[in-house]
Amino acid sequence: MNLKALIPNGVTLFNLLFGVAALVEDDINWAFYFILFAAIADFLDGFIARTLNVSSELGKQLDSLADLVSFGVVPSVFLFRLLQPEWGNLAFLTFGLSAAAAFRLARFNTDPSQAKGFKGLPMPANGLFWMSVMYVQQSQPLPTIALLILSVVFTFLMASRLPLIALKFDHYKLHGNLSRYSLILGVIGSIVFASFALKNFVYGFPIALILYIVISFIDYSIKKNEQIQSRN
Repeated sequence: MNLKALIPNGVTLFNLLFGVAALVEDDINWAFYFILFAAIADFLDGFIARTLNVSSELGKQLDSLADLVSFGVVPSVFLFRLLQPEWGNLAFLTFGLSAAAAFRLARFNTDPSQAKGFKGLPMPANGLFWMSVMYVQQSQPLPTIALLILSVVFTFLMASRLPLIALKFDHYKLHGNLSRYSLILGVIGSIVFASFALKNFVYGFPIALILYIVISFIDYSIKKNEQIQSRN
């Protein structure tokens, strides 16, 4: 047995455990932090596996199972709890997030073209967006119809083939990684801005998601243009 391979898989299990903890938690504040910790674990397990060169099919499958719970099922359940009293059976639309998450993860595991970039909204982005919305909803509630419509939009975003950046580095030089470094700075900047200007860092996650999509679109457009020019 390769003992080094147990390290990233152990971190992945923390992702799952934090997701389960959020699922049974009634306090949305704690649930948000559990999902934040799950997202950190999700980033670290892949980073550790690549650093130690112990990436495996088992780790890949385990990661997807943990992501499905933490970033697919948990947001669906919390959103359903919020919307069901007002919208009744229509609130079951929120479970489309779980279905889309399962579909997206299955496609990711069988699509070698996603080794360097994502197709469809990544799981942590979905989970952090919705749990931050749930957190903010306590003090500044959004119209429930907007949340219901957004849940349908995010269902399609995850199931789509929208090209998005993955924070996977072959090297750490600026050339070839400009979009990734821009994304990292954008996320940090969003959280800092929200912390000082909006008095709550949680607002930074929806802002970061918008930046993520914008930067990914710019990156895709540049690469597409370079491919067209190379053919000519």
